[in-house]
Amino acid sequence: MIDYCLKNADKAEFDNLMLDTGLCVEVTEGEGEEAVTTIVPADYTILIDRIGQITIGEITYPEYYSNLRILGLLNEEQVKLIDQFAIDPSQPQYRVFL
Repeated sequence: MIDYCLKNADKAEFDNLMLDTGLCVEVTEGEGEEAVTTIVPADYTILIDRIGQITIGEITYPEYYSNLRILGLLNEEQVKLIDQFAIDPSQPQYRVFL
């Protein structure tokens, strides 16, 4: 099991990271103008906690924050891509998996 706390510029950057690593896939529901595409984990071994912006008191951190838990193994390329956005959640204290 591997846990990551991630910080991306915005939701789109996070979604692209997940698609680029193969950890998520696009799912389209509906047809035509009613179609809605969402980004979802590729399988049950990938758990995502989408946090978004964080506000602590008077301070808002505008970046897009998320927690990622991998129950399986990642390859070297996946680790390299994800590590670019990994942060230490203890400074300041962001949310972490318990």
